[in-house]
This record gives sequence, C-alpha cells and structure tokens, in this order.
Amino acid sequence: MTSLLGILVDICMLRKGPQHLPASSALTALAIAVSVLMGVWVEAVVGAEHLLTRPLASTLASLAFVLVLLNLRGVPARFRQTYTAFAGAGALLTLVFVPIVWSLTQSQQALNPIASLAFWCLTVWSFIIDAHIFRHALSVSFTVGFLFATVAFALIATLRYLLFAG
Repeated sequence: MTSLLGILVDICMLRKGPQHLPASSALTALAIAVSVLMGVWVEAVVGAEHLLTRPLASTLASLAFVLVLLNLRGVPARFRQTYTAFAGAGALLTLVFVPIVWSLTQSQQALNPIASLAFWCLTVWSFIIDAHIFRHALSVSFTVGFLFATVAFALIATLRYLLFAG
C-alpha cells in the first residue's frame, strides 16, 4: 500500500504516469469507491444537499469520459491504470482541498485571500495532473492532454449543473 501511495504522489508531482500503477480491477474498484467517498466528504464540508448523488454522478461521468476517450484512441486496455491514476490523484488532492474549502466556507465576513489563492493554485495543479495522466494514457502531447482535461472538467461541471442546479 505504501508503494501505491508513493506512485500516486509521484503522479501528482509529474514524475510518473498511470502506466506505473498495476492494472488491477480490484484497485480500480477501490479507486472508484474512494473517489465517491471523497466527493461525499467535500459535499458534507460545504453543506450541500446532494451528499451522495452529486459525487456519484461526477465519478460515473469521469469514468465514462476516460473509457470513451481511451476506446476512441484505440487503447482501452489502459483504462484500469488511467482511471486509478485519476481517482487516486484526485483523492490525494481532496485531502489538501477540504481544509481550504472548509476555510472558505467559514469566512462569513470577507473572503479569505490566502485560502482563495491556495484553492485556485490547487485547481490549476489538478488540471496539470489530469493533463499529465492523459498525456501518458493517450500517448499525446501535454497540450493535447490539457485540452482533454479541460473538456472533461467542462462536461462534468455541465452535467452536475444540469442534474443538480435547481
């Protein structure tokens, strides 16, 4: 487990790619479960009303996006490692995001500038990590990986808005 955590940290630091993870169905299932649980944790921190359904929808949408993209590129065998990298890196980032999000939800008088800056820096870093994962999984340039990371974010955000905005 320690070596798996080390690989995920290295992926977040752009030193390794998803190909360094084992192609394990059990590990991918665990990554999916952790992704949903981390989403529930974030929803609970911000006091959202869709505690389970929003994280579940986001996880399923990201899973579908990665699966479709890998199939279109002709490399569906890379799904387990790729999604495990996404979910694992996302879980690690969530551990850092949650205290920041909590800090932002607690400042009722004025926006906390340090927490806001940290939030936006982590958001950008999250895009960079996703681009790095796509770059390796799809054998494309970092720029194309960043484009796919942006499209994934936009699609998932749009789906969340359509399903839960009202």
